[in-house]
Amino acid sequence: MSRITVIILIFFCTLIVFNKKIVSYYYINKFSNWVERPVKIDKLNFNYSGHVKIEGIKILNNSENYYKNIFRAEKIDIHFDMDSIFSDLILIKSLYIYNPEFFLVVKIKKDNQNINYKKEVYEDNIGLAKKN
Repeated sequence: MSRITVIILIFFCTLIVFNKKIVSYYYINKFSNWVERPVKIDKLNFNYSGHVKIEGIKILNNSENYYKNIFRAEKIDIHFDMDSIFSDLILIKSLYIYNPEFFLVVKIKKDNQNINYKKEVYEDNIGLAKKN
């Protein structure tokens, strides 16, 4: 056999053996990009019909905040339309979250740019509360 044939055969064997690991990495990477934070998952089970079961999920917080996580849940079950997985819009049929915990940190900072007018600036750990 030529070298190219051997390389292609090894590549396809690797895909067959490690397909669940590759798809799991894809799911974790896609979810991490979606929430724009690092994500840790203890166990990820899925089948190719559109069912994903996530156990021990943690969305990590910035190091400068009090809490280590922004969100954590014991288990998440997701049923989605398999045709939409490779598009920008994923259609979720059902979503069940078991024992969720959400950690919100709001910081009040003084804005001293103008001496006559002091205002308070609100900041949070998810980037939604930037208000004056």
